[in-house]
Amino acid sequence: MLITSVKNAIIYEILTEKDYEGTVLCAASTFVAGEPMVTVLDIAKKDFLYFSEIFVRKAIADGLSVIAKDAVTGQVVGCMISEDFVTDPPQGIELVAPSLGPIFHMLGTLDERYKEHHSVKQGEIYHQFMLGVLSTYAGKGIGHRLTIESERLAKAKRYKAIMCEVTGPVSQHIFLNQLGYKEVDAIAYHDFVYEGQHIFKHITACESCKLIYKAI
Repeated sequence: MLITSVKNAIIYEILTEKDYEGTVLCAASTFVAGEPMVTVLDIAKKDFLYFSEIFVRKAIADGLSVIAKDAVTGQVVGCMISEDFVTDPPQGIELVAPSLGPIFHMLGTLDERYKEHHSVKQGEIYHQFMLGVLSTYAGKGIGHRLTIESERLAKAKRYKAIMCEVTGPVSQHIFLNQLGYKEVDAIAYHDFVYEGQHIFKHITACESCKLIYKAI
């Protein structure tokens, strides 16, 4: 099923193989530039590029992700990479750079804490995993629209709810204050310990990484 919409010269459509390379570059560029945890850990772009490659490859196979493209140039300028909340990791995950370990651990902890207290089956909860927009296209409402299109896709696939982790002040504001998501859990950056270190203690833009939920 293909959902396509056009708004303000930006095309929104389901991620497919033809946009693999553009989506990988978009995801890697946006997260290296602005994600709080990535910034603090000073992760090299090449390391995040591999991370993006394996998750985008899986996203194409799953058919659950949405991208934004410039209607004139065809460039991928934004992406919402999503998956089933109950899913296996992508092939090649064991080769991801160790520098990404703290991020995986924090996000994984939030997800596993939820699953410990809720019975979740495959096909029930749609997991929005990575949202990014190129800096040259910031301020145009693309992130907001990607989320709306992602919700449309989740409904079309008959999911009952959406779950995601929001790590920075902008995403937390959009999801919690504008889109009706509710916080269900959080881990304070200052309190988080990884291998004996408070590795995110210097994140000051917001207090915590939040797990949020929305019934659809």
